Amino acid sequence: MKNIISYIFILMTLTGCLSTYKSPTVGPTAQIKTTKNAVVSNICINQDQNRLSPDSNGYAIIPAGKEIMMTAQYSEYINNMSYFCIPAVKFIPLESAIYIQKFNKTGATCTTEIYRKQNETEVLIATSLPQTFGCNTQ
Repeated sequence: MKNIISYIFILMTLTGCLSTYKSPTVGPTAQIKTTKNAVVSNICINQDQNRLSPDSNGYAIIPAGKEIMMTAQYSEYINNMSYFCIPAVKFIPLESAIYIQKFNKTGATCTTEIYRKQNETEVLIATSLPQTFGCNTQ
């Protein structure tokens, strides 16, 4: 059953069936700069997944003060092999903070990480959860 749900999720994501995330207009917020080398960055709030639509500088407004999950969808076709992964990372954004989502691929595996900007440095605050595939964690 989990595989069927995963395949449906992949098809929905690749065909653009996920809704575009609407930035909060009230309450505390933070910013996140999405990764450049993932196909799509998504945000999950209470298991509701939406596609992020960052501004022209790559930043999106996200809610602060409650747990969110960020995913980085990646797909590649090399030497007749298809590679696909959607690593996910959970964190609680701080109000007015600026975050950066990074994506790493090593061989057939991939991870996504969240860094908080502090002055001119980037501090790692969260890395991919094991056995994640989009918003689904098992």
